[in-house]
Amino acid sequence: MKPTYNPRRSAYKLDDKDLGRNLRKVVFLTKGEEEYLNLLATRADMRPAEYFRQCAFSASLPPVLHVPELNREAWSSTGKLAANLNRCVKFIHRGEILDGEKLLPILAELLANLTSLRSKLVGNN
Repeated sequence: MKPTYNPRRSAYKLDDKDLGRNLRKVVFLTKGEEEYLNLLATRADMRPAEYFRQCAFSASLPPVLHVPELNREAWSSTGKLAANLNRCVKFIHRGEILDGEKLLPILAELLANLTSLRSKLVGNN
């Protein structure tokens, strides 16, 4: 394996062909995704292809959670409640509900509890 000089990195790197890599896979990216990939690769002092391979083959993926059907239904039904709470807060801020300032802390606490409940229903603790 003969190292090659990479002038952008000012260091000697092994050529991909020396490592037995002779297959090419094409990945389509948006311009923004490409810029982000290049930024991350630069921060890691790697070429974009190296960084992409590193992420693809050694990254630990989040575990797949099994959420019971009953929990999914409960989570879905609490969505309407969350939306209604948000509407109440909106009306209070507009001044459309009298004595809304007294209700605001109660609604905030209720919304926090609802958010916690919804998170626990899908397995996020």
